[in-house]
Amino acid sequence: MPKYKILKYFIIIFIFAGAMSNGLSFSEKSSRELLLIYSGNTLGELKPCGCTKEEDQGGFERRATYFNQAFLSNKNILLVDTGDSFKEPTPQGKIKANYIMQAMSELKYDVLIPGDKDLVYGESFLNNNKSIPWLLSNAKLKGIDLPKIKIKTFENGLTAAILGIVDPELYYAIKHSG
Repeated sequence: MPKYKILKYFIIIFIFAGAMSNGLSFSEKSSRELLLIYSGNTLGELKPCGCTKEEDQGGFERRATYFNQAFLSNKNILLVDTGDSFKEPTPQGKIKANYIMQAMSELKYDVLIPGDKDLVYGESFLNNNKSIPWLLSNAKLKGIDLPKIKIKTFENGLTAAILGIVDPELYYAIKHSG
């Protein structure tokens, strides 16, 4: 029996040493998680579109509610929007675009990657919205200099580098007003 008792202690010591070998406790490991929330293709819709239930994705009120609930349970959240916030270049569409930019700013996104539809009012429209954290890593837009990388350090010590990679031809396949 003493042999098994010694073996038992060796196993316990081995498990403990293995768990501590990377310098993190189990609770610290779980706190090094990151929640990525992304949105995109708003297409000029401020409110629920009234479409079929499968297509009705909400609007900014529903988005804000979801974000607030997520932040109650997790402080380590990365908010990303993949663009195409606007739809067609109309006077009414431009009014909606201004409200969308205001909503995006208030929701405190970490980065927004411009899609081709985000250029329907010209690059100057994006340039005039300084509170929006635009990011574009591998393409250039005439008249606007966007950051290529965003580094964010979270409360749990985790650091993330965010890149906005798109097909550069995306922006040159359409004609933009502006």
